[in-house]
Amino acid sequence: MKRKVERTIEQHLAKARRIKCSVLVWGAGPWGGDLYEKRLQIINKLREDPNIYADSSDIDPPKMSVPARLSLRSKEIIQAQAYDVIVLMPCSRGSVAELHDILPYEQLMRKTFVLLDEGTLGDYSSKAVKERWPNQVETYNTDDLKACNLLRTVINFLTVLRYDWYKDTLRE
Repeated sequence: MKRKVERTIEQHLAKARRIKCSVLVWGAGPWGGDLYEKRLQIINKLREDPNIYADSSDIDPPKMSVPARLSLRSKEIIQAQAYDVIVLMPCSRGSVAELHDILPYEQLMRKTFVLLDEGTLGDYSSKAVKERWPNQVETYNTDDLKACNLLRTVINFLTVLRYDWYKDTLRE
């Protein structure tokens, strides 16, 4: 009987792992040094999972035909709406301010996971997102960046999220 229960549990976990998910990873560009390298590593690792579609606005972006005069902020908001999850890795105080741009969009923030450098925690936008969305913010330091802690953190977040989505399908 115990083996039957264990098999059933494993079957449910496997179904959860097969839930498809699209992930937009925003963050440092090539000038971002270690954070950019970690962002590429996260995108590439996510792409190894056949049930995850991961990309970025600047690395192999999807085609988007928009009016030439549309602001960058508007383009980013439109793009972000197309994804199930947004992983945001601000690389400077300026890009943390960009985080502030999406704070008013509750629909986007509900699906955003933010990795914040401990050095930015005193900034207004960092405080605001951490207070309003505490379960969707993870802080890191330089040691975490050099180790694989950020990669593990993102994968764990997506795993839990997919298990939650699977759990929700059981109500239907």
